[in-house]
Amino acid sequence: MRAGKIAPVVVAVVVLAVVGIVVFLWPMIYGVLHNPFDEERFDRAKWLAAGSAADAKNPRGPMAEDLRRRFLPKGMGKADVRTLLGAPYNSQWAEEHNQDCYILGAWGYMPIDPSILIIYYDESGKIMRTKIGEM
Repeated sequence: MRAGKIAPVVVAVVVLAVVGIVVFLWPMIYGVLHNPFDEERFDRAKWLAAGSAADAKNPRGPMAEDLRRRFLPKGMGKADVRTLLGAPYNSQWAEEHNQDCYILGAWGYMPIDPSILIIYYDESGKIMRTKIGEM
């Protein structure tokens, strides 16, 4: 092949490689840049109706950050939290470590394990901090 014919082939191969990489990596990039837990305002009725479903359709996930910011202040009592959110989905370990866990559904790039809202209490049963993690 002559040099004039090789250049367009090389350009085409490079463009296809870049497009392929972007298409392949986009879900991972989107997962890092997009927070699925901060898409809606907290709705108590919707929260309670959702229950502990671990699937991606659980409506608790998109409102979890708003819930943390506006409704779960540091120092709030465990009884008040449970009145607001209903019964937690707690393991024996969570109970022993003074935590409440609420299932948010399966989220993220490869949602295998369900995401959970973890509420950490101090010795007197007051919120110390909250966190979104995985089971």
